[in-house]
Amino acid sequence: MDNPIQTSYDLLWKEIRDWDKSSAVSIQNTMRRIIENYFKILGRYGDDDLVNHFSTKEEKDICQSITAVCILKNRK
Repeated sequence: MDNPIQTSYDLLWKEIRDWDKSSAVSIQNTMRRIIENYFKILGRYGDDDLVNHFSTKEEKDICQSITAVCILKNRK
């Protein structure tokens, strides 16, 4: 029997499994949300914790830009 109660995390993975029904942009956004959910909520990592895992300035800048996009989207 399937569990009728699903978490938002479960629903995100369902979107990935049904990739053929979504656009490439939608799939990319869903993957970003899964990664964000995993690290920030389940892993309890803050933005600085994530950035500091990278060694080069370029990698840190990319991580910060992705994090900034996530923060801006969540404010809407």
